[in-house]
Amino acid sequence: MPSRLKKVEDGRTARMLMEDSPRRRLLLSFVARARSVSDVAATEGLAIGAAHHIVTDLLKRGLLGIEREEKRGGRPIKHYRAVAARYLLPLEHVSGSPGGGLARELRRRLDDELARSDEEGILLDTDGEGQPRVSWFGARGRRRSVGEFWQMLRLGEADAAALIGEIDALLERYRARSGEGREFLIHAAVVPRRERGRQ
Repeated sequence: MPSRLKKVEDGRTARMLMEDSPRRRLLLSFVARARSVSDVAATEGLAIGAAHHIVTDLLKRGLLGIEREEKRGGRPIKHYRAVAARYLLPLEHVSGSPGGGLARELRRRLDDELARSDEEGILLDTDGEGQPRVSWFGARGRRRSVGEFWQMLRLGEADAAALIGEIDALLERYRARSGEGREFLIHAAVVPRRERGRQ
């Protein structure tokens, strides 16, 4: 497995990796082992042509290398490998969060699901402790495979760190169970709110 850290000096490449989550995910899938284009296409759910286009682009940018070629009748099968285990994107080349593209996709998909749902609308109310909450309102008792959750809590630094650890453990538990089925996009974030009156 490649072990070195590669600093991405080219600004356009750094921005591409920051903004284009499919390319970023595809690149990192080559870290653990060498893979062929057909292998990548099958596991990532891409058409062969689309996978070949992305792999060729990553190769030209110096992010992938050819580890070996498998001889066969006709053209040999090339097996590509990431040139590094980790890629550093300098802050002078990027802005925002690496999840920016995924966040936009998540918002679009949630809006699409809501538009197609049999929900009556958006419900604004409070929980048992008087804290505001927002939820979808409609068919009761139906188990959804789509959800969105927001909560405003007053926590000490230790509790906030513990919450982050529990969310991470929960996602890791379900990641270990990941296998057959549809691909779901899941996002969780914990951040202190800016106090009113403060800049």
